[in-house]
Amino acid sequence: MTKPLFLVFFLFLNLSQAQDLGFQKIKTFEEYLAILENSQRNDKMVLISLVDNNLEAGKMTSQLNNSDSLLSNLKHFNKIEFDVKSAIGAQWIQTFPVDSLPTYFFLTKDEILLYEIQGFSNPKKIKSIALEARTKKILYSTLNAKYAKGSLSLNEWLELIRIHRLNFNFSQSMRLCIEFLNDLENKELLSPKVAPILQTFGISLETKFPKFILENNQKLATNQKFDYQKWFDHAYSYNLDRAIFNSDSIYLEKVINPLISKSKDEDKISLIYSTRQLYIEKTGQVELSYRAVLDWTEDMNDSVVRSRYLFDEAFKLADLNADSTTYKTAQRLAKSASSFHEDFRYLMLESYCEYKLKSFTNAKLLATKAKGISQSRKDEEKADSLLRMIEIKLRS
Repeated sequence: MTKPLFLVFFLFLNLSQAQDLGFQKIKTFEEYLAILENSQRNDKMVLISLVDNNLEAGKMTSQLNNSDSLLSNLKHFNKIEFDVKSAIGAQWIQTFPVDSLPTYFFLTKDEILLYEIQGFSNPKKIKSIALEARTKKILYSTLNAKYAKGSLSLNEWLELIRIHRLNFNFSQSMRLCIEFLNDLENKELLSPKVAPILQTFGISLETKFPKFILENNQKLATNQKFDYQKWFDHAYSYNLDRAIFNSDSIYLEKVINPLISKSKDEDKISLIYSTRQLYIEKTGQVELSYRAVLDWTEDMNDSVVRSRYLFDEAFKLADLNADSTTYKTAQRLAKSASSFHEDFRYLMLESYCEYKLKSFTNAKLLATKAKGISQSRKDEEKADSLLRMIEIKLRS
């Protein structure tokens, strides 16, 4: 089984007689497995109706499941109904998540999900999908055999991926889809048939596909099967989460460039800044604040305004009274602030950071320089106070 839910080796008595009465309402794993065992012995497919009996749509579906007009077309299926709140229902949605209820699942005797219908449906649609599922009851094994031989056509690849996505999680399907995409020419990657797969799985910055999509976004914009914004949002969150999880600042820079830098985002500078800040918050790599703030203020034409912003960020870090890395980052920002506009406060902050980093000689030079440009008695006293602290360390 693709998603082995339960393993048991017994049958309920008289199951073969009961199965023809329609949808069997079950609650337990054992009941489900008994039906699955019967399906394997008798080469019958399985149709599951997952409902919420507290909802009107669930009650209507239960009524539909008992209608002769529907049942007369489902003789080749063992039919099951269970409530999402039951033991089997709770387990089922962990394996086969759904966005809405009720949902019908069309499975082979080997528990391969071929189709699903989410939301309240009508007999005509259910019968149509049931007929389609019957024609494909051995398709998955056939496609797997051709995959092993490397002889799948484009359409067969697409069908294999469709079924695979129903039965496996995103990461498992991603490996198969990347293998498929890697074998295609650029022209094929832009085709409407392939576009949905490229949109969903062409997201990892460890592959060539994000760069390809960014470089060809205008061509893809004409493809109604490709939603650029959905792709970008997914690629952004996927890769940023990966960088954060691994505390990988090198991977973070790939998120910055090319993903954000070459995107169609209207305010790339803001997005880059917020991305770095989120990464810093989650990983504690405060040293990256220096690059983040410098890039954020790069387009500020007024040097005084830029220097003030750099100082404010440096002060926030120094005020944390954290470790040496934090003080070093604050010192670099304060020094950059002074390079754009010399100010008493900037020099004092840089001196204080050097003091905390135990670089007392540099701290003394900076405090002395700050005192030299002070413009009030109060500022002179602040500089003298810091100099006394530094002198004590120098003499010790």
